[in-house]
Amino acid sequence: EVGKRAAEQGRSNAFSGLTSLDRAANFMQQYVAIWQQWMAVEGVLTVRFEDMVSHYDEAGQRLVIYLGLSTEDKTVSAVLEKYRPEHGENGQRGTHFSQGKAERFRRVLTAEQLEAFTSAFSDPLKQMGYPA
Repeated sequence: EVGKRAAEQGRSNAFSGLTSLDRAANFMQQYVAIWQQWMAVEGVLTVRFEDMVSHYDEAGQRLVIYLGLSTEDKTVSAVLEKYRPEHGENGQRGTHFSQGKAERFRRVLTAEQLEAFTSAFSDPLKQMGYPA
């Protein structure tokens, strides 16, 4: 959708060439490979988009602790407040909170498309903590 919008507006971005779900799957395989490499790094912090949307305070606190910061710091608390998902509707560009919705793919993909993607990404999805 992001690539389609950009193409319609005559702009180019990383998603512009994703004109089919097959292309999107191939594109995402690259990101899965990068994710797997990051997971091999000791001490890496993982945060799922769904957790940032549904449990923002907890996910934010995990990030603050990981970075060795404190929510008592006014700058830190201001950043956490600024990027709350519910503020994303106010034109927050670049955060994916402005349009990204957890589980939305289940409403826009067909059953066949869901099956194909689930099959193609089954192992990494399990590794990421998503149900099989």
